[in-house]
This record gives sequence, C-alpha cells and structure tokens, in this order.
Amino acid sequence: MIYIVCFMVSAAFAWLASRAKDRMTAFVCSAASVLVLCVLGGLRDWTIGTDTRLYGVLDYTKAAQSVDFADYTSRSGHESGWLMITYMCCKFLGHFNWALFFYQLITISCFYIGAYKHRKTVSLPFLLLIFCLMEYNDSYNMMRQMISAAIIFMGLDCIETKQYFKFSLYIIAGYFFHKSSLIGFPLLIGFHMLATSEKVTYSRKYKAVFAAVMVFVLMSVKPAASLYADVVAGASYYQHYENRYSDMFVPTTPVLLMAIQFLVMAFYRRNAEKIILPAGGSGVNFHMFMFLFCIIYRVAVRFVSTRVLVYYDFVSMLSMAALPRCIKNRYLRFMLFAGILSALTFYWYRFYIRGNYAQTYPYKSIL
Repeated sequence: MIYIVCFMVSAAFAWLASRAKDRMTAFVCSAASVLVLCVLGGLRDWTIGTDTRLYGVLDYTKAAQSVDFADYTSRSGHESGWLMITYMCCKFLGHFNWALFFYQLITISCFYIGAYKHRKTVSLPFLLLIFCLMEYNDSYNMMRQMISAAIIFMGLDCIETKQYFKFSLYIIAGYFFHKSSLIGFPLLIGFHMLATSEKVTYSRKYKAVFAAVMVFVLMSVKPAASLYADVVAGASYYQHYENRYSDMFVPTTPVLLMAIQFLVMAFYRRNAEKIILPAGGSGVNFHMFMFLFCIIYRVAVRFVSTRVLVYYDFVSMLSMAALPRCIKNRYLRFMLFAGILSALTFYWYRFYIRGNYAQTYPYKSIL
C-alpha cells in the first residue's frame, strides 16, 4: 500500500537526519523525508480528501476566475494565508496539484521543524510515524486547519520554556490559515500557565480548583458553540457538525493511548519531566491535565472533537513519542514502543482505510 511505503521511507530519511554528523547531510535527509509525503499529497487526484472536493477545488476555480487578489478575496470567505497560497499557485504555476503540493509542504515542513527541535529528547522517526498514522490522511481533508495546527506545533518549544508572547505569534500565524487557531490561547497557553504554576503544582486545593474549572469548561462547550453558531454570521454552517459527530463512535484507540500516557507519566514522573521538559519544572502537569481533559471531552462531550482537539492532538503526539524513553528497562521500553506503533497502525487501518474517514482510500494519482 502506497501510504505505508511512503510513511516508512519518510521515517527512514528522518532516522538518517537524526543521526547525521553534519548539517548538510541532516538538511538533505530532512528535505527528502518531508518531500516524500508532500509529493504523495501533491500528486493525488482531486477526489482524494473530503475537503479537497468541498472547498479546495472550488477556491482554486475562484482564483482562476478572479481578476486580481482583491477580487479573489471578495469571492471566497476563507482565511487570507490560505487564499494567498491558492492564488499564487493558480496564477503562477497553473495547476491545482501545485496547490495541493504546497498545502502539504507547509503542513509537513512545519510539523517536521517542530519535531526536529525535540530530536534530542524524543525519537524523530518515531514521532514522524506517529504523525503519519494519526494525522497525515486528515491533512488531505482538514487542509486549512492542519496547516494551522502544524504552524502552532512548530512553536511548541516556546510554550515549554514559558515564552508565551512568542508562542502567541505562532497562534496568530495559524489564524491566517484557520480561525480556530485562537483555541490555542485558552487550550494551550491558558492550560500551561495554570498547570505549571507553583500553586497548582504543590497545592491540592488549587489542583481541585483547576479540575473544577476543567469540568465547567467541558459543560460549557456545547452551549457556547450553539450560541456562537447563532450569533456569528456564517458560523451556522458548523451546526451540522453536532449531529455528525455526536453519534459517531468514540475512537477507543486514541482514548486508550491517552490513558496509558497518563499512567506512564504518573508512575515515571521524574523521568517524564526530564524528557517532556528538559529544563526541569512541572511541565508534566500540563500534559496530565490535558490528557484528562481530552479523554473526558472525547467520551462525554464529543461535540466536534476532531476539530476542537486537533491542536492538542499535536502536543499529545510529542508526549506519546517520549513515553518509551521515560522507562529505563529496555524490555518494557521496547514493549511500549511496539505497543504504541501496533495500536496506531490498527487505528489508521480502522479509521482511514476500513472506515474511509476523510475519504483518502483508495489512493488515486493524476499520473
């Protein structure tokens, strides 16, 4: 199957890049790793990927019909960054598949840069494989939001060192591709500030307050989303997601993996803090609170869970890749590594191949 082959080839180049002794070799191997996945996405038929058909082709057609960029923006209500990429590919390269290639190039490159920054604490090829199995097929579907999430992930090292203003710039950059990036302010920055504060870290009382706030936020999601859809112009489109996702089966594999992540970090907390936040501190609190938040959200709330939690899913991939290194016993470490990879392979097959979520199977190329 072409997806698995490309995933493995990309991971192999990432492995070579992580072991390279000089910058040029690391750059060449990294570029090859990224391009394998970008070319696969760029050469796909326009029918591969739900949103490729829903708005990708439509936006490209509008770009072809527009006199200039101002005219184009008046024809489409999507974000300016997305429209700029589409418009330039249309006017200067003249084929829709160039646009598909550049969408992938931004997504994969930004994710890879974010992953490469953590190569000393997590396995780069393992993290890339996790991304491929969890999110790659969705990058053919939620194209704008996946670009936004990848940009935010690229700046994750800023939030780890509490450079919140700098991390905010990544959130704003993501906003130019999908407005939902603003979720990053409360979901990532807000959670991180609270979870890593000394009061929450060392006080049971404040931990209880934080947990209560979490419950309140979870209870408020549906009413707030419904109010937003009623008040904001054009937002009513998203009301159909409630019916679409509320009855969808809860993907048990991601929920189970998050539960395992929580338990491993709880039992190997000291080792986890060195891996998740190398400078020390209480960064593990952030991940543990977010695991609980996401588990409860996916099981109890469900409302547009794929869309709301996509930004934290990228953070979760990083902690998932770090888990085996939290365990010193090499046999347990290998078992955890093999277990994660097996579970995600099963999830990928069940969700994207058998379930045909995102409508990316069977793969069709323009060649």
